[in-house]
Amino acid sequence: MPKPAASFDEIRALAASLPDRRAAVIGPIDHPRLVLFAASHGIAVDVPGCSHGAMADTVQAMAEDKSIIGMKYSSYDMPDFIRTVKHCGDKIAILSGEEPLFATHIALGAQGGVLASATIYPKIWLEIFALAKQGKLKEALKLQDRIDPVVDSIYTETNPGPLKKYMEMVGMPVGGVRLPLLGPLPETVASMKKAAEFAKSVNLA
Repeated sequence: MPKPAASFDEIRALAASLPDRRAAVIGPIDHPRLVLFAASHGIAVDVPGCSHGAMADTVQAMAEDKSIIGMKYSSYDMPDFIRTVKHCGDKIAILSGEEPLFATHIALGAQGGVLASATIYPKIWLEIFALAKQGKLKEALKLQDRIDPVVDSIYTETNPGPLKKYMEMVGMPVGGVRLPLLGPLPETVASMKKAAEFAKSVNLA
């Protein structure tokens, strides 16, 4: 028999007991894929880089008992994303966390996104959002071609190092990273310079 979803108080207590404020969610399937980004705010975060999907049934159970109010979906598992939207889209705010899939996520029911490059070029992402929301996915993806070089260059390495460096390049300095994190490699910087030049040529700003 599947386990019931843990109560919010149980999850919050577990999160508070861990130094990095991360807690495995105990749901219909006990799986560490879901992590609380901020337990006190009731947000579940789908963490990228794991081998399985976000377990839509677990998200559904948490949404139904009001343990969470939203989630950032950062995974390329499209079948799981569709299940999540189908079962939870009317209960919580589902936000895309992947620039390459943003338009597709919106077209399939996501309500918005948390996108690193949107801090630099919000206008184009708003235009992509509007097109995808209208069901014009082909047009949205075509428009996204203009920012793909920026996204590709920023994500050559683990962020926030590349993002901070790119922002400095385009006149939006926000400081460097703190140790033990390091800035981007020289070849990544060179790639970002080319991307910044392309962005300027197509008037992304």
